[in-house]
Amino acid sequence: MSSLTSTTITPGRQGSTLAPMLLLDIANLASWRRAAPVIVVAMAGMAWSSGVQMAVLMLYVGSAFMAFNPFTMDERYRLPLLYGGLPVTRRTVITSHYLIAVGALAMAMVLVVPCALLSHAGLGLDIGEEIRIGLLTITGASVVLAPALPLVIRFGVKALSYAYLGVLGLFAGLAMLTKLTGLGPVVPLKSLAAWAETYLLAAVSILALAVVGIWVASYLVSVRWFEAKDL
Repeated sequence: MSSLTSTTITPGRQGSTLAPMLLLDIANLASWRRAAPVIVVAMAGMAWSSGVQMAVLMLYVGSAFMAFNPFTMDERYRLPLLYGGLPVTRRTVITSHYLIAVGALAMAMVLVVPCALLSHAGLGLDIGEEIRIGLLTITGASVVLAPALPLVIRFGVKALSYAYLGVLGLFAGLAMLTKLTGLGPVVPLKSLAAWAETYLLAAVSILALAVVGIWVASYLVSVRWFEAKDL
């Protein structure tokens, strides 16, 4: 077992080692420099011609790949063996990886604004409505991304394929059940949307707390599984 198995963090240690670890994770994103212009151009074209709903798909795909990059690089190049020779704890490694993931999603949310401006210029769509759609889409997609990160740590990159098939199977099963039984969703979507519009502040607060809770739970599970992992 490498020296990385130490899980005790002395006061100030994580703060002193997080910055170099974060710089290492950022350096591992260097390969995305070639893909970034293509993604930006495609995103702008989709926003101009089809609106934010199409552009945000490209945004989320790009941010998701960036979010997974530190975890996939660990497996591909066995970087945890390198971490074992550095004065860094496993918790710090996961903290750095999660900062990259959250940063990628935050960047996608920021880019929703220029996408909304482009959709307004190209299609005359309402800027405020486009921003709201884009932010809600990325926020909802992040709820799917968060539980997938611990799965990569526990079961490897192949877990993403199984998770994707599982999500597709779940939606397909729900669709078939709805068609066979004639029953709609448990919570009527129109009623839920009407309630959210009436109590906007409460709806945003509940959504924010739920998303933060899911990401915190994902982080804690990832830390626990990575600390227990035999490298």
